[in-house]
Amino acid sequence: MTDYIAYIVGGDSWTPCYVSIYSLLSNNPNRRFKIFILSEENKSVKFFNNIDFLNDVHGDFEVEYIWIDETQYDDFPRADNGQNHLTNGVYFKLSIDDFLPIDGNVLYLDADTIVDGPLDDLLDRDMSDCIIAASPDRLNRILGLDIPNTKRYFNAGVCYINLNNWSDMNIGEKAIKYIFEKNPDLNDQTAMNVTLHQLDMVDIISPEYNAHGHWAKEFQKYDENPIIIHYTGRNKPWHYWTKRPYKKTWVSYCSETPLDNYYPQDKDLKSYLQSKQHLIERTVSNLLEPYPVAKRSISNAYDALVKQ
Repeated sequence: MTDYIAYIVGGDSWTPCYVSIYSLLSNNPNRRFKIFILSEENKSVKFFNNIDFLNDVHGDFEVEYIWIDETQYDDFPRADNGQNHLTNGVYFKLSIDDFLPIDGNVLYLDADTIVDGPLDDLLDRDMSDCIIAASPDRLNRILGLDIPNTKRYFNAGVCYINLNNWSDMNIGEKAIKYIFEKNPDLNDQTAMNVTLHQLDMVDIISPEYNAHGHWAKEFQKYDENPIIIHYTGRNKPWHYWTKRPYKKTWVSYCSETPLDNYYPQDKDLKSYLQSKQHLIERTVSNLLEPYPVAKRSISNAYDALVKQ
């Protein structure tokens, strides 16, 4: 049986994606994988020239590159504030069933993830009665959304998706329509939460499959080992000045690959000052989380000030 994995890659995420794939293959030697790389860009030479190294790590996998014509999304909404990240990748993700030439289930992973353990329990779970299995977000952002408050807001950076149900229920189309109408701050993530929770087709799974933010700190605090580490936010583990849980884990995996010279990035003074700025911004953002209207107003004002 083949397990399907999907990444959406572009810009500076090619090397992090390679490191993520390396970690996946290293810790799951007994599974057969087909890994889809979706991108609007041409193939990364450095990425694909080093596939042979991965073949030495794991002998039963295949990588398929899928180029996506970005012009089909030219008329779609784009970012209008600092919290909104409406890129082509958002629409690629919501339209994932249109691009993958498979049926069944696929594990979508953001490129800034590390698979630090076996995925057997996740990949073998019964998905027939749901559309998505995902871990809770570090914050339950249900307030103000058209979702019962008994539901839990999930993080969409790691999603195990039943593609057949996703397609049959037109999830991508409904989520994109929600973005057109509501322009939510966390675009695809919020659109997916609203669309899928309204259908009651979400299986909330353990944070060990998406340890990010608060969850990562809790796992590290109690010396527990999450299975998938997700390095959300702007301060990534490959940035020299970044201090965050499990940074050394990412650096360790990277150092074992042919792309080990990718770390460290941004070692200069300007990057150091930017890292401190991002830390302050993230702290203020977290404090304003319970007040979404005020958060958006302050964010818009701050962005306008910074651009001057």
